[in-house]
Amino acid sequence: MAKAKSRFVCRDCGAAYPKWQGQCHDCGAWNTLEEEAAPVAPPRAGKGGGYAGVAAGQVQRLDAVELQAETLVPSGISEFDRVLGGGLVRGSVVLIGGDPGIGKSTLLLQTVHHLAQSMPCLYVSGEESPRQIGLRAERLGLARERIVLFSETQIERILATAAAEQPAVLVVDSIQTLYSEALSAAPGAVSQLRECAAQLVRFAKSSGTTVFLIGHVTKEGAIAGPRVLEHMVDTVLYFESEAGSRFRMLRAVKNRFGPVNELGMFAMLENGLKPVSNPSAIFLSRPDGQQPGSAVFPVWEGSRALLVEVQALVDGGGYAEYVTAPAGQVLPVPAGFSMAQAASLPETAFTVWANVVERGRLAEGETLLVHGGTSGIGVMAIQVAKALGARVFCTVGTPEKAEAALKLGADAAIDYRRCDFMVEVSRLTEGQGVDVILDMVGGPYIERNLKSLAVEGRLVQIAFLQASKVEVDWMRLMLKRLTFTGSTLRARSPEEKERLSRALQDNLWPLLEAGKVKPVIDRAFPLEKAAEAHRRMESSEHVGKILLAVKPGIE
Repeated sequence: MAKAKSRFVCRDCGAAYPKWQGQCHDCGAWNTLEEEAAPVAPPRAGKGGGYAGVAAGQVQRLDAVELQAETLVPSGISEFDRVLGGGLVRGSVVLIGGDPGIGKSTLLLQTVHHLAQSMPCLYVSGEESPRQIGLRAERLGLARERIVLFSETQIERILATAAAEQPAVLVVDSIQTLYSEALSAAPGAVSQLRECAAQLVRFAKSSGTTVFLIGHVTKEGAIAGPRVLEHMVDTVLYFESEAGSRFRMLRAVKNRFGPVNELGMFAMLENGLKPVSNPSAIFLSRPDGQQPGSAVFPVWEGSRALLVEVQALVDGGGYAEYVTAPAGQVLPVPAGFSMAQAASLPETAFTVWANVVERGRLAEGETLLVHGGTSGIGVMAIQVAKALGARVFCTVGTPEKAEAALKLGADAAIDYRRCDFMVEVSRLTEGQGVDVILDMVGGPYIERNLKSLAVEGRLVQIAFLQASKVEVDWMRLMLKRLTFTGSTLRARSPEEKERLSRALQDNLWPLLEAGKVKPVIDRAFPLEKAAEAHRRMESSEHVGKILLAVKPGIE
């Protein structure tokens, strides 16, 4: 019996090779070649002839081509039309990607329901049963008699049915479930995705049918399968959403018939996706009344301007009613946060992330010691470290502060006025020491910190309350292979601060919005009482951040 032939196909670009190799020569990607069965028969060109449906062998002068203005067909959903460029284009192919459950199928089911009033539509499902789709339609309050459904995954049967039904709109949910009988590879393989998409594109161009393809996304956020899939279609849309938010954003990243980077906003309700015609009202809405100050930033997205409230790390001069900040240091206010809570975040968040996570390299399962556990930096460091899966100790000056630190999640709070933190660290770690220390004291603490570190430990210095010049036995650092590092935030370049801003938005902001990390505000003083605020900070009686409020009456 002859051995079945196989080939190796790049999952990024779709290039095929007879043998495996480390790098794809077409796109340059490494380790992307996957083995699959070679085609058992040549791919069928279909009745449409060429790729775009033009009869094979036909050569034309461009001035002989009949030109006809494209008529845009409204989908019945205003924000969907905005992203599409005004409506549906006859013969176009639209690819919609997004995370599972974000609303791709819901949006297209609602679209089919609207369009079916005036034109024939066909909804092809390769993932859900007719009963499941029927239940969804009933839940959304859609008239089921309007929706024509076909459950199938073989592309040849789908196209034969579409040719018989002659729909104006064809929805395929999803492209990763389809397969062609011309190929022996499994559904979802690179060759199957490319072949099925090519046949659907040919059908759309030759028949004038508008085709919608639903695509799954990878963990990186790209549509699963080769990038060539995005090049084959006319329009590529991505569904996006913040964790825990009911709002959905539909963004165009490619559109042959309209602008790219156009943004549509939807709210996911019990009865489906509802267009949000004025997104600025969402971004500016605050339930907690008067605010200590508000920064409104206009952002141009697609064809309209959006107003959003923002926070920022300023380079200095923060004791003022109005300040400027580099655009790269501006961050969105986390969902559900007041402006006062947002104002307490930038300085502490930047400092903790840059020093504990990046310089200190704190990892899950390691131990962190924070000096000044109830300071603004301390309360943030405790919560971030716990969210990352670390064990946290901290030093405090009173029993009340020890209790506050424990409530924030610290595993142990050491009263430095009653006991030696070195002795307690040794006891708590059974003589092993801690992995990372965040210190803002300096002076004699430096030598004691080095003694309290475990082998391969890291001491991160961010301030000097006592002294920056000390005598240290550096042999300890060598014997235990320690790292002594530190940083200051203000001296960093705008480019570095912008990089940190993106890291915070990607990693820390989801923890804030999920409630795993919370801002701790001790008290807000009016701007004219800044001296009083400084006296409270110097007293060391505060727990968390001390704020200066621009608006009067906020304390």
